[in-house]
Amino acid sequence: MATAPSEPSADTLSLISMQLRQGTARAHEDAESSHFVAWLMDGTLSAAAYADHTAQLWCVYSAQQESMMSEAVAAFSHNQAVFESLSELHKP
Repeated sequence: MATAPSEPSADTLSLISMQLRQGTARAHEDAESSHFVAWLMDGTLSAAAYADHTAQLWCVYSAQQESMMSEAVAAFSHNQAVFESLSELHKP
């Protein structure tokens, strides 16, 4: 029987978090000072514009969720009950 992959250490997770934060800092700064975010925050952004923006992010969050699910399924594949629950949650 195959064993589940080991979980990353706290040091590894901390390093990944730091790299992600540093790697995206400029993009976040740019986004936070954009007209779009200003309009969103002051309530002048239309519902249609917000819906368009949300729809544009669907592929990003969908890919992220799919990646996390495949990791979760691999990590819990040794536990049939958890595996079935994860698979059920991820049904299209």
